[in-house]
Amino acid sequence: FFATADRFMHIAGEMPEYEEMYAQFDRYLPEALAEAEKAADNFARDFVSAHKDDALHYFVGGGTLYGATYSYAMCYWEEMHWLRTKSIHSAEFFHGMLEIVEKDTPVTLFIGEDKQRPLGERVAKFLPRICENYTIIDTKDYMLEGISEEYRGRVSHLVMHAVTDRIDAHLVDQTGHDMDLRRYYRKMDY
Repeated sequence: FFATADRFMHIAGEMPEYEEMYAQFDRYLPEALAEAEKAADNFARDFVSAHKDDALHYFVGGGTLYGATYSYAMCYWEEMHWLRTKSIHSAEFFHGMLEIVEKDTPVTLFIGEDKQRPLGERVAKFLPRICENYTIIDTKDYMLEGISEEYRGRVSHLVMHAVTDRIDAHLVDQTGHDMDLRRYYRKMDY
């Protein structure tokens, strides 16, 4: 979707960085994402060990990562793993959610590298004051060799997907629950 939109913007003369950015993506991004998955593997295993039995897990994210936050909570943890979750936008965290977070509340914050990064950083600064059961997954922690810093925000969602892919793999391994199992989805009329 983003690549198609970028192409249209380029054709319209609205994206002067297009050629350079996509030259980097074409040359370096596949390997960089594979390396991100490798780098995330131990973290993912430990994360799953700590959270596979949570009664409810909150995922927080914003900017280009809000779609990743929302879909990961709903489509992956709920639909595929049958784990209870709630997703919330980083900008909305301080409009309600902060009042239900306690010392042991499981919260995972996705932080990307786009212009809305400060929203995630604000949540990251606040969480340690009240919670001891939070995790921050920051795309900036992954190298992405060959990709300029100015373009990293454009692929933060892909980096996060590389990390969550490893979480998913370890969830399957540790719970024995196949991600293709469904109780109701496409099993009955609704």
